[in-house]
Amino acid sequence: MVRLSKYGGETVVRKSAGKGVATKRLMAIQKRLEEANRRLRRQIETLVAGRTRELQEENNQWRAIFDGAADAIFTKNMQHRYVMCNKTCSKMFALPCEEVIGKTDFELFPEPNARQNKMADDRVLQGEIIQEEYTKVCDDRTYSFNITKVPLYDEKGEIYGICGIARDITEHKVLERQLILAQKMEAIGTLAGGIAHDFNNLLTAIFGHIQLAMASMNPQVPGYKNLIEVEKAAERAAKLTRQLLAFGRRQILEPRLRDINEVVGEVVKILERVIGEHIRLKVRCSPDIPPVRVDPGQIEQVLMNLAVNARDAMPKGGELLIGTEQVSLDQAFSRTHPGTLPGEYVLISIKDSGIGMDEETLGHIFEPFFTTKESGKGTGLGLSMVYGIVQQHGGCIEVSSHPGRGSEFRIYLPAQMGQQTADEKAPSITVTGGHETILVAEDEPSLRVLCKELLEQLGYRILLAADGEEACRIFESHKDEIPLVVLDLVMPRLGGKETFESIKRLKPELKVIFVTGYSTEAIHDDFSAAEGHTLIQKPYRIDVLAGKIRDKLDT
Repeated sequence: MVRLSKYGGETVVRKSAGKGVATKRLMAIQKRLEEANRRLRRQIETLVAGRTRELQEENNQWRAIFDGAADAIFTKNMQHRYVMCNKTCSKMFALPCEEVIGKTDFELFPEPNARQNKMADDRVLQGEIIQEEYTKVCDDRTYSFNITKVPLYDEKGEIYGICGIARDITEHKVLERQLILAQKMEAIGTLAGGIAHDFNNLLTAIFGHIQLAMASMNPQVPGYKNLIEVEKAAERAAKLTRQLLAFGRRQILEPRLRDINEVVGEVVKILERVIGEHIRLKVRCSPDIPPVRVDPGQIEQVLMNLAVNARDAMPKGGELLIGTEQVSLDQAFSRTHPGTLPGEYVLISIKDSGIGMDEETLGHIFEPFFTTKESGKGTGLGLSMVYGIVQQHGGCIEVSSHPGRGSEFRIYLPAQMGQQTADEKAPSITVTGGHETILVAEDEPSLRVLCKELLEQLGYRILLAADGEEACRIFESHKDEIPLVVLDLVMPRLGGKETFESIKRLKPELKVIFVTGYSTEAIHDDFSAAEGHTLIQKPYRIDVLAGKIRDKLDT
């Protein structure tokens, strides 16, 4: 250090040096502070950026959950205006979210519905939690929703709005209605089948005694004409029981592999004369559709009933369209049509331009004895029979209709993929007698005696049994004499099918004819001619039974 003067120079120099050091120290501190500040800013920016990303991710996640929810979610403020809504809610309104937000229900719903919503919202704003069911009609379809509304609270515990969650229960409602209908139809079908079974026993006895009386009477006798009228009345009664059996799915089927277009073609030939010239009949059958296994007579009856109903719905004329096509039914269809499996089906559609039906009528059309026709114009069993026949064929039937816009019935029958149709003719029946011994098992006493009397007149030797157990005992004692048995399918203690299986073990070549009135207690719901058995449905004429017996014995 240089001394500049004797007095004070050194001191001055020392002071200058101290000030410089302090300045350097301050500058160094300032740099460190600035660096620390920069580091702090970077840390804050990093933290803020990270938190922002987290918040954004949380928001995106929340929004994805909010918009991805299957239920419609919305919030409203104290003025009943929508503040938020998710995509499902947007679909429910059939409007973009931005067009929903800010509006009230009076701007989005018809006034009666909006007023109902406001009354519910007022209760929620008072602290009540409510659940309600709401229906909405759109494009002629009714949608049902289950809505839960709860109040929204702020940090002070005060209500500041409403949160609502709406679930679409339309499909659930459809399934519920179909389940109720199926249960109701099953119960009615059970009752109808039981009535028809007992009534068929009576009718069989009536037919038999009429035949006995007519066989011993001169046709010129006045009473002979009375018997003819009694026989006609019995035939009409038998037709009613067949309709009841068809509805209850207790009808005997004779299924064959058929091209449904051929079946439709046979019906169309008759319809052209039945529906009248005031109705235009159009047929649109798709070519090359797979065959179906059906009883042609039963399906023809279904089409005739539907066509006649369509004719009656068009008293001033119109158009009747019958079409066929192959369709694929998926899981979604199966869910709304219980009992229908996914797969390939043949669809038969019958569409008219008649007066149509409202929803109330549609809910009852397949019920027995329900009819919209005038008294004396119908029994109310036609559509019941249609329903039962389609169900028994393993298919399903649905109908759509609106007042003034006609009706359309759609019948789905399982397609038999990869199979080819062939001409299948029913065996011819000849009425001749014989001298063989026949075992007849019938639990109805009057029929048992009548059957014995009539068959013995044809030369047969008849052994009678009142039930399956007695039939087994008689057969065991006479098995070498009996080539054929006639068994009622439903008998006490042992049914006809079990009886045959038991006695056939004693004589494998034994032949059988089953007779049935198709009772509800029957265990043969799927029993049909496809199994190779001969079946006769009560009420039957004795010449039919005799013809079947002779045909069976001669084959």
